[in-house]
Amino acid sequence: MKEADRESRRLRALTTAWEIEAIDCRRDFLLAMQEEEETQFLRSTKDLQFFKDIMERRSVSQLEEEEEYHIGAYGQDLTLLALEDERLNQMEEVTGKFEDNKVLDSKDNLMAFLATSVNVDESDTDVSEEDESEN
Repeated sequence: MKEADRESRRLRALTTAWEIEAIDCRRDFLLAMQEEEETQFLRSTKDLQFFKDIMERRSVSQLEEEEEYHIGAYGQDLTLLALEDERLNQMEEVTGKFEDNKVLDSKDNLMAFLATSVNVDESDTDVSEEDESEN
């Protein structure tokens, strides 16, 4: 019986030691979490202070005036965009008419033009040689 009591006490002591170890691990975990939370809190506090500093430099009426200014500028930007769109459309129409007249706008057309130019130059040269032989 004494051996059983002794073994019971030993197991209780071992269990208590493991409970203490578990508590220590939980404490270390909670301290690490707390440190991380404090770091995030300080970072967010700095961010909050930064935004407060920005906002405190301007009153609500100043912000409303700035908003009105930007709304006006946006309206002007839209008007200018519409004008530029119209100019582009007009230019595209003109360009389309030139393309109908077979303006040189592609590599093939350029090559054909160059080939024609070379043939014209050769014929001009031939004619001038014939003129010299006739004289």
